[in-house]
Amino acid sequence: MKNNLGVNEPRLGWFEDGLPNDVTPQTATMLIDDGEQIVLHVPWHSPEFGGFGQIERWFSAGVIYEDDPNGKIYTYSPPGEILFHDPFGSISLIGCTGVGFNSNPVRGIGKGKISVGAAILGARHFGYEKINGMRTEIKAISRWLDVSSVQKTYRRGEFGRMESVQVTGSKLEPIKIHKKMNLRVVPSWQSGGDGPGVTYVRDKIFLETRIKKPSDWRVHLELHGAFRDLVRISSWDPVGYDGIKVLRDADAEEGFDGGERIDRWCDLRSHTVVGYNSTPADNQRSWFTFRDVQSRGFARWEKIRVDYARGINPIMATLESDDWPIETKFVNAMIGLEAIAFTAIMESGAPKKDVANIAIGTRLQHLSEKLYVNFLPDDWHRECAYVYNGIKHANRQYPEFDPIITNYYRAILLFRVWVCQRLGIPRARIWSRLEYDPMMMHLETQNAVNPVNDW
Repeated sequence: MKNNLGVNEPRLGWFEDGLPNDVTPQTATMLIDDGEQIVLHVPWHSPEFGGFGQIERWFSAGVIYEDDPNGKIYTYSPPGEILFHDPFGSISLIGCTGVGFNSNPVRGIGKGKISVGAAILGARHFGYEKINGMRTEIKAISRWLDVSSVQKTYRRGEFGRMESVQVTGSKLEPIKIHKKMNLRVVPSWQSGGDGPGVTYVRDKIFLETRIKKPSDWRVHLELHGAFRDLVRISSWDPVGYDGIKVLRDADAEEGFDGGERIDRWCDLRSHTVVGYNSTPADNQRSWFTFRDVQSRGFARWEKIRVDYARGINPIMATLESDDWPIETKFVNAMIGLEAIAFTAIMESGAPKKDVANIAIGTRLQHLSEKLYVNFLPDDWHRECAYVYNGIKHANRQYPEFDPIITNYYRAILLFRVWVCQRLGIPRARIWSRLEYDPMMMHLETQNAVNPVNDW
């Protein structure tokens, strides 16, 4: 039996909440991932007519009970962490909050719903809010990193005919990325079968953080997300995770014959993770790879994303916006560019009060003039500001579709070139990739960018 949590595949079991057993009775529960959130359904039955149990009180905050007027005997919200058990194994449910209930007060029965921030499959103890390690698999990252644990050897015979293929999985040394949380890439490989007559050997590339003192799992994920964002900016795809695993030293396996304890990496499932099941990177469209940035480039990126967070975050959010109208995408991108330009002008030494009075078109012009690839027309910043203000202000003429998408593409390309320049990626490298970017090719058909020879 596999300890898994499939979408719309309910699991029935019981839970521990860390409170004394005489306060919270053991209760049958149902855990389900409905595709949008993970929810624990918890029923209750009052101990006697007119009485109130612990579980019922989790969903009645603000009510004063005669048997606990000071609210110190019982708790009045679900615990932040719950340990769920069933025949398939155990799951730590963290970030738990009550989100509603149904009840029949006359009969003393009801059912509460607890939303789960993250589920740690296989966790055996409490405490997984803080972890010692995290491993993420970022989709199709092997080529972007230019690393592989799988080698193929071909042997050809007479007339060049293929006679044999040898596939080998080899252990490679980890690649150090950053000293923060000991971030590194761990190359590995996996083999198995996929039906009769089918055997596979494939790369398993992990991004890993590992620390001695446990830290909030979201702090680990933030650093993993910073690395993934570089891959996203390179290809401008909503690159997602193939999986997330976490490690807590206190929940390790005992070693053989009293030897060194064995790490237990447990799967983490959460709908709060942006891009958990998104697309792989399109390496054919990547502007740069890890070879171009290296560890020093990642360290620069760490600083850039902090200093310019107010601008970078709304632009990156457009990658998760398939269902947004083009106006919303464009406005988000412009909010980001305006913030980046504001910070960049401040960096140049201008007083904050003066920068605040600079019109958005002038801010955008300042930003584009600093780029090392001159692909934007001279009047682009005025057109961009005109379209932006036309969407924002009801007293302005609303722009047509074509100017909106044209200036959205310009804004995204400007942002990506700006990032590459700040990372120190050579101009020639970006030029060669920018020319064949799908957004750029669209703009060229509209004569909305400078000719390539003028860049």
